[in-house]
Amino acid sequence: MTNTPADSQPPGSRIESVRVVVARVGFIAIAMLLAAGVAATVAGASVLAGHALAAAIGLLTLMPLTGVVALLAEEVRRGDWPFVAAAAVVLALVAWNLSGFF
Repeated sequence: MTNTPADSQPPGSRIESVRVVVARVGFIAIAMLLAAGVAATVAGASVLAGHALAAAIGLLTLMPLTGVVALLAEEVRRGDWPFVAAAAVVLALVAWNLSGFF
């Protein structure tokens, strides 16, 4: 079995490291926004609560896309074109779905 350039990088690639950091920061932001929304609700600031909770829900919706983008980048790096196509289709479907909201 020969090593190809795509297989020469260790399993914990830089793309995966970046994805993990983005996920951690995202989930911390989500937790903070949810806490702020609940605190604002208890304090009676309903407009602020609505904005904080809407932002938290928006981030919760977008977080799985970081995994798809990381998958796309990793598969491009490996040259695994069927998986690149699958990830691109997923991103295209999400973009098409979201285009109706704007």
